[in-house]
Amino acid sequence: MGTKGPTGMGSPHLSDQQLMQLEDGELSEREASHFQSCPQCGSRLRDAQAARAAYVEYRDAFRASLLAPPPKSWRTLDALITRHEASRPRGLHWWSVPSLAAGACVMLGLIVSALVLWSPRQTSSARASLLLTQSAKRVLPQRRFISLRVHGRTLVRPAVLSTEAEAEGDSDIARLQMVFAAAHYSWREPLSARSFQAWRSGLRDKRDSVSIIRAQDDESYRVRTETDSGVLRTASLTLRAPDLRPIAGAFDFEREGIVELAEAAASNEHASEARAQPTRPFTAPPRNETPAGPEVTLHVLAALNQIGADVGEPVEISEDLRHQHVVVHAAGVGRERQRQIAGVLKAVPRVMLEFDSGRSPLPPAKATPLERYSASIPATLRQQFEERLGGSTAFQEAIDRVLEASASDVAQAHALEILARDFGPRIEASLMAPDREILHKLRDNHISELERLVSRIREDFKPLFPGIPDGAIAQAANGGATASWQAGAASLVAVARKTDDSLNRLLASSYSQSSGEEMLRTLAAQIEQFDSAIRSERQAGR
Repeated sequence: MGTKGPTGMGSPHLSDQQLMQLEDGELSEREASHFQSCPQCGSRLRDAQAARAAYVEYRDAFRASLLAPPPKSWRTLDALITRHEASRPRGLHWWSVPSLAAGACVMLGLIVSALVLWSPRQTSSARASLLLTQSAKRVLPQRRFISLRVHGRTLVRPAVLSTEAEAEGDSDIARLQMVFAAAHYSWREPLSARSFQAWRSGLRDKRDSVSIIRAQDDESYRVRTETDSGVLRTASLTLRAPDLRPIAGAFDFEREGIVELAEAAASNEHASEARAQPTRPFTAPPRNETPAGPEVTLHVLAALNQIGADVGEPVEISEDLRHQHVVVHAAGVGRERQRQIAGVLKAVPRVMLEFDSGRSPLPPAKATPLERYSASIPATLRQQFEERLGGSTAFQEAIDRVLEASASDVAQAHALEILARDFGPRIEASLMAPDREILHKLRDNHISELERLVSRIREDFKPLFPGIPDGAIAQAANGGATASWQAGAASLVAVARKTDDSLNRLLASSYSQSSGEEMLRTLAAQIEQFDSAIRSERQAGR
């Protein structure tokens, strides 16, 4: 209170000039210690770094091609060092080994990239700009080849064409070339961070995201940019994590569909053809890859179930465009949870793991009792509840347990519904016996957890239910048998949500005494109906 900050001008934060001095290592020890403990100053410095990265992106993409060359060639730093070293006794110095110096620069760039990339306040656009800028600095091999997947064909061509001349004799390639030109995206070098950066910088409105992809022991970053203008609506570039080398890309053109690019191995035959006709691709032989079947998704669900990540967490499971891999996408999960998910999925083949780094961790799904418990319950009814449950404290604790169990019931029922949707009777019958056993174990785990949670709700609220005619409960609980456990999953979700809604209305809304008593009778019947639906689901699975 009233103490002057490190600027000495009455402000508690560092000035812009002091932040620049901090980057140059010229800040005093006292001022530097303030920066270490001040989130606001740290955020301002990161914003400045992101702005500089965006300017470098703009400069490299547009200004460099417009500037005239210097009057004469400048002498490089390497040339000056070489001349200086020639006049001295020969010895081993780090700067005399160009490969070591280049490797050190690349490693330093990657370390800086990692630190800024995973800064908690770094935006998705800043992450994308930084990754693309670092990747564009890489010197790629000259004799690279890329494959293009379009209209069911796989075509291979040099990664960099010598000219923008139109390809002859191939209508698909000629069409692609025109589409890329209309999108203002380089056809000469499409699998390139520099080309991606130039297209992205020209967009007036864009939405960026950066994901981490883990497949077995490999890790990569996927930069994805979406826009509402132009013929190219969505583009993504996959960068290999160790060196940020572009290895794949996907381009979603309006009215053209998705074009997929990937690095391709070049054989001697392909290389000779490329020399003779650098702009003419050839059709690659068909791949003998086996599509990812439902058993892969089943093994992913079983692995996630081991750590409870298949219920109530922001994890989505899908297949890639070629149906060769199962993609597990997790958004808004912490680094420790990411490590756990990656650990259980490491042994599952044909899995690609994506962690969305552009979103902040999600807020806690469970609200505290004080947020859920309403004092609007009629005084007479509330007093009745408290007396039957052993006092106000016991009533509050029961509310906490019941609402938590009810929310978990809905999540478990939803997980069972997804299992039934993805593994219908026909798919279930096509599974091998061991995989069918895994499916049944997952189903039984969800049903057992539902039984446990409903039992907890009934036990906690049992003192509130006396005096309700058994006939009302029996009538509500009288459910018919289902043809299969898959067919009954949807109705189970509906009953779980209805019960959860009734609990929340009873415990966290305003109503009259008579309405409260009616809701209590309805709730008792719904709990029994829920329990009956769970028993029917278990019976259908036998």
